[in-house]
Amino acid sequence: MSLNDSSEKISEEVSVAKQVVRLSAVQYNSSIPSLELSRNKQSWNSIRLEHSFDQLNMHTASASLHRSSLHRSSLISLFFLAVLSFVLVARSAKAQELDAQVDLNISALSEQDRVQWNSFKGDVQSYLNSYNWTTSFTGDRIRCTFQFNILSANGSTFNAQVFITSSRPLYKNDQLTTMARFFDNNVQFPYIRGEVLQRGGGYRGLESMLDFYVYVILGLDYDSYNRQGGTQYFQQANEIAAVATAASGMGWERSVSATGTYSRVGYIEDILDANQRALRDLMFEYNYHVLDLESTKPEDARTNLAMVVDSLVMLKKQSSLMQRSPFIRAFFEAKYPELSELGRMFPDNLAAYFTKLVYLDPLHETYYDQIREKLGG
Repeated sequence: MSLNDSSEKISEEVSVAKQVVRLSAVQYNSSIPSLELSRNKQSWNSIRLEHSFDQLNMHTASASLHRSSLHRSSLISLFFLAVLSFVLVARSAKAQELDAQVDLNISALSEQDRVQWNSFKGDVQSYLNSYNWTTSFTGDRIRCTFQFNILSANGSTFNAQVFITSSRPLYKNDQLTTMARFFDNNVQFPYIRGEVLQRGGGYRGLESMLDFYVYVILGLDYDSYNRQGGTQYFQQANEIAAVATAASGMGWERSVSATGTYSRVGYIEDILDANQRALRDLMFEYNYHVLDLESTKPEDARTNLAMVVDSLVMLKKQSSLMQRSPFIRAFFEAKYPELSELGRMFPDNLAAYFTKLVYLDPLHETYYDQIREKLGG
């Protein structure tokens, strides 16, 4: 294939992707009312505050029927209620973004090497949880985990695997949805017990890796509330990756794969690629107009899920972008158990739904088959 032919093929793929997402946007926007829910517009804390204030107002009104000094009591109640509201909102506005849990497995190390890891969990957890990573975050902290498996030591430098997850709550639902699920098996960093973890100032093996994943987690979270809402955080992750790559840090190599194999640099470049806007928009539709609607408008959620899956199938058939996308592969790695369970929405069309999932995500075919059988398909 000539260079001109290749350029024309890529242009056609991008055109198809844009056409699909425009069609999807029209369908969603014309049929589904906005939840008016976002990290910046309405927080989960504010929902709970509104409920609490309603209860307090009802209590005040009831009690006032039995008091002779109704006007004075009401004024006092309103004053303290206003103070309480101000304090809680102020606390919410200043809250750190992450509720991170850190786990550590050092069983592969010698007894001598294990000694210096006594404070590692606490140090990393404090680094993640005590810092304000954004200037606009509101609502509940993002639950996430960083599980370190230390494989070997070379002096004070360690090779490790790290498993990273994050989740967010669903609208008017007590369930959580997984947003990130990364297994990074190419991590190396120096560590000395008691050493203060630092931010900024160039590449650092441990801190740069942590910062990168924090901004990816933030980007995915914001993307789930607004179309392209996480772009600024993905860009910050990309800047960290660029510095780390220039410093020849382990695990920061720029690798290209025809099958979408995960790498830090490949993932962040893919998610910021303009050609992937259609896929990111469909991921927003899935989180916001399927999962967040499931408890309050199940029929709308079912219709939207069918549209998201069909749009992804159309994209894969007409474009090769999905086949080599680390972003899409990571999406299915996080969502495949949930997508499987959502098959319950299609009791009369179970086989067709799971056939599409297998086409989109063949790596988890065995799991899809098991859940389909459990659901009676």
